Amino acid sequence: GNGRLGYYVNNSYCRKCRPDSGLECELCPPTTVKYQKFGENICSCDPGKYMNATGQCVNCGAGYYCPGRNLTSDRYKCKPGATTLSETSQSAEDCKCDKGRFPEINVSTNVTICQLCNEGYYKAGVEDTPCREECMPNGDSKKGATRRLDCFCINHFYYLARTETCDLCPGDGVKCPGG
Repeated sequence: GNGRLGYYVNNSYCRKCRPDSGLECELCPPTTVKYQKFGENICSCDPGKYMNATGQCVNCGAGYYCPGRNLTSDRYKCKPGATTLSETSQSAEDCKCDKGRFPEINVSTNVTICQLCNEGYYKAGVEDTPCREECMPNGDSKKGATRRLDCFCINHFYYLARTETCDLCPGDGVKCPGG
């Protein structure tokens, strides 16, 4: 504090420190931790946590990162189409392209954005990798597919569950609109 040990000065009065006195007595509220920032003591959250509206330090949450140890205990949202694998991520590097998305760099701005997987491909993991998983032959998917079950057969083919393939429609008046 700024007074005698166990006391602090407030409006020129010497006050006794209590467990809830706060930073003036070198104490931080529950769930927060004391740090030095520019020579000043501050109460903040550990990295991976942020201070919610009630002043409690809570996990950052998926899709966000929290550097912690700052005056505001902010949490930052990952770029569009990206998320985190952890509820306690600490930096922007923890943000990876979500399922059904791949990283693409804009060469003019040098910024990487997470684009939807192209039709016919899917990606099940949260990672900065291309959409390499391909639908079965004569199969397709909508943009942003996240699993093989998102694949469907193209027109004139039908899905055969036993072999997980798209087989050619037998003809003889049978219609196979795909799907």
